[in-house]
Amino acid sequence: MNWRQRAAMGCMAGAILLMGCGHEKTEETIGMCADSFATMYFNWKLAEALPHCTGETQQWIRYAASQVNEADVDTLRSKELPATVECTGVSYQEGDTTATAHIVVRHFWEMAQSGMGGSMVDEATFALQMVKLAGRWLVRMEGLPQSEKTGRD
Repeated sequence: MNWRQRAAMGCMAGAILLMGCGHEKTEETIGMCADSFATMYFNWKLAEALPHCTGETQQWIRYAASQVNEADVDTLRSKELPATVECTGVSYQEGDTTATAHIVVRHFWEMAQSGMGGSMVDEATFALQMVKLAGRWLVRMEGLPQSEKTGRD
């Protein structure tokens, strides 16, 4: 094999490797976006969560902010540990512009559904819907995040 053939084979092998890594890179990007959003959201830095979500999702962030009362603010300020987020996986829907990021959130304050009070949660799992708009992955919500319920064995 001459040098041109070896160079061509090297380029083809490199292209194959890059194509194989593209999916992993996308998963990493989706995971980072979901993590950024969830870290801000679950630490009640709601204004900082806004850039990580779609325009129609922002109404839900504003709604969450409107439900916080003075007792909630006092509880949030007295928390010793911030909420932490871990993206445990990504699943894709049809096409390459929608996905679901599966996250585990630890040590967070969960508002009650009625807007009255809330409670500390040690750990919960959530599925965030993700959409690719103008080349960016963003969180798309149709309501406030709900933890996934697990059945008993």
